[in-house]
Amino acid sequence: MSENFLSWADFLVRPGDFFLTYSDDWFSRPINFFQKIKSPDGKAKYAHAGFFTDPFGHSYEALWTVGTKDFFDKHHGQEVCIFRHKGIKKKQAAESIRKIEDIYGEGKMYPAYRLLFMALPGLAKWAPFGRGVCSEITAHFLEMCGVVKYHTGVTPDNIYDWAMDPWNVWTQEIFKGKVGGEHV
Repeated sequence: MSENFLSWADFLVRPGDFFLTYSDDWFSRPINFFQKIKSPDGKAKYAHAGFFTDPFGHSYEALWTVGTKDFFDKHHGQEVCIFRHKGIKKKQAAESIRKIEDIYGEGKMYPAYRLLFMALPGLAKWAPFGRGVCSEITAHFLEMCGVVKYHTGVTPDNIYDWAMDPWNVWTQEIFKGKVGGEHV
């Protein structure tokens, strides 16, 4: 079976497209462990989330710092899923991106303490303190666009489950594979 690879030449993303990434590093393993405990299906693969801010591959995410990143540089070699919600309009996406950037800023340190809150059922939902981990920021963007109803306490697995729900006819998976490299 051949693997899918995504490179800049393959396609242009749209502002508002959102993504999940898989990694097996020391930081992702505990995130997935606690996601599996909380998940109704007991499964969780993706430990990071973000969304695209322009058609050139810039993304807004919380990695070590919160802010705009070069998606193709930051996630080269990683397995990703990229989704597009058909109901997000250009103007709506642009306005929501600006609001998210105003709320969460640029260059702030990743709020690692929020991961402890995520591990304890309910605490992250009720104690946001104005900060968010990658999936909460992505869900906040989707909430502003009218796609989801809440963002605090949301995990990458929650986003995956929402996007892949068979009743969700508005969201489509536009790419699943690795970032960079050549098509095999």
